[in-house]
Amino acid sequence: MTVTTQLWLFTVCSTVSSSSSTVQLITEKLWDSHHSVESKRLPDLLEPMHYTLALKVYHWGNRTFSGRVSIAVRAKEDSSVVFLHCSKLNIFWDSVQVIDSSGTRQHRVVDHKILPGPEMIALVVRPRLIKDVAYNISIEFSGVMAEDEYGLYSLSYSNNGDTHYMALTQLQTTYGRQVFPCLDEPALKARFSLRVARPTNCTALSNTRRISTTLIEPGWVWDEFETTPLISTYILAFAVIDFDYLTVTGPGITFSGDERMVQRTPSSRTQDRVVTTKIVAHELAHMWLGNLVTPAWWDHIWLSEGFATFFAAQATSLIIPDGYVEGSFVAHEHWLSLATDVAPMSRAIYVPVLSNQTLLVFDDHTYNKGACLVRMMQFFMGEMNFRRSVSTYIKTRQFSTSTNWDLLSVLGDTNTVRERLPESVELSEVMRGWLTIVGYPLITITRLSNGTARLEQRLFTYSTSADIPADSFFWVPLSWISETDALSSEPPYRNLWLPPNNSTLQIQDIPNEQYWIIANVQRAGYYRVNYDTNNWLQLARQLQQNHLILTPSHRAQILDDAFHLYCANLLEEDILEALYAYVARELHAVVWKVLYANAHLPYREGIHPKNFMQLRDKLSRLLDV
Repeated sequence: MTVTTQLWLFTVCSTVSSSSSTVQLITEKLWDSHHSVESKRLPDLLEPMHYTLALKVYHWGNRTFSGRVSIAVRAKEDSSVVFLHCSKLNIFWDSVQVIDSSGTRQHRVVDHKILPGPEMIALVVRPRLIKDVAYNISIEFSGVMAEDEYGLYSLSYSNNGDTHYMALTQLQTTYGRQVFPCLDEPALKARFSLRVARPTNCTALSNTRRISTTLIEPGWVWDEFETTPLISTYILAFAVIDFDYLTVTGPGITFSGDERMVQRTPSSRTQDRVVTTKIVAHELAHMWLGNLVTPAWWDHIWLSEGFATFFAAQATSLIIPDGYVEGSFVAHEHWLSLATDVAPMSRAIYVPVLSNQTLLVFDDHTYNKGACLVRMMQFFMGEMNFRRSVSTYIKTRQFSTSTNWDLLSVLGDTNTVRERLPESVELSEVMRGWLTIVGYPLITITRLSNGTARLEQRLFTYSTSADIPADSFFWVPLSWISETDALSSEPPYRNLWLPPNNSTLQIQDIPNEQYWIIANVQRAGYYRVNYDTNNWLQLARQLQQNHLILTPSHRAQILDDAFHLYCANLLEEDILEALYAYVARELHAVVWKVLYANAHLPYREGIHPKNFMQLRDKLSRLLDV
């Protein structure tokens, strides 16, 4: 806040009689002095340190709740107005108190204003709060449990003909403010001391262990929980249930409403076991990435959801170690992301997010593309380098928040990682395009007659007339293997970097044209590959003669890239026919999963319509669906 604004505000509060119009003028003036109203973010006036929260929940009958919160804060600026998030709550205004931390000086709340747009309340206090002084803000409130599964809500279930009820919370992204007044932004971490009143025939659960139970009245008790470490408001979680014991995640607790979590009989289907294991692993990964280290704002949420999706696949591959999970990632998360993340109809993984848009980034795009980018970094950094760097990142940022650039600064800050990057280029610069550009590149490899190949990149689109920004280029980690490597137990790993421009690059030591090459080994990179006609035909020959020489992931990659290149009118029909000719002998589920997905791919703007319909019909006949 500027000195001028503060002096003006102090003068108004000190000399003008309190009225609703005065409060509105004050709050709007203060609001505008910090940022535009459209951002709906809290003014940077208070730092929360500790919440003491007591809640009594009637999750049956009238489905209401009541409570009291005391928020210990530090003033970051002198101010006569306190802003708190609050939505759909009934505030008992006579109960509101603002007292300095010593308890000796009370600041009268002379008026208040409800700000429905940004979901806040503004408290006008006298005397004003002083920078660097600690205060306690106490408020009593009540509310009605949510109809949907956000905030504090009630669920019912039947058992032997009886209906039972339970209370649960889901505070992500901005639903903490619907349960208690708070500073409801992920970067504003604090400790929480929670008490929950419950019927004696129920059980209360929260992020931490219960440390005491006290009788309130016949049939009701208070459960007090151990104070949490520093967490964001959305990570606070609690439940009141009438059974022992039971996915939303907070440190120390995970809830799940996914029926796939319940397998009443052991399943022999690998896919069932993979899905269930991934759900559990994803939520557990949030204990570190999301809870311990929290994205500073929702535009960085891929740091939580992308990493959790990636590590869920990694953990599941250790539990079900038959190669299915790695191939399944290529056939599902990677396939889905490439199929939908086509410029210009998609969005970048990192885009500015307003407070009322937070749920928009919780989609398959964030989860899947985020996981693909994490997997790509693991490959070009090297697995051990990646593990060490992520461990260092978590230790460095624990109990704090992080941005994209915080992550990349830590991950790229070792000599062993720098040695694997382009010369004199930081990891943050390598990844900038992948985070900020819509879509992904198409790499075209054309073999020349002298043992070299020409590489080019452009943004993949289905239409050459698409309006593409001129600077849509990436640092591309290009890996490849050749037919002469195929029988080796440890084929050589070749890697180079394609710079972010439209220039061509030549690579050496390419096998004779009678042998195929495959770029983007195990589809670790987030891009598609097109080849010269001869190389496509050599790949078709290999699939016809002995497709098992190629891994399931490579077979799925070849068929998938060919499908989408044909839809973009970048591949001839006879080449496509040659590549798909072997499919009747294909037995691997990963390959068929990609074929099935493409057979049901909806038409997208820019796709060559004739090619698309012909190919989808062909796949449908092939699959007999």
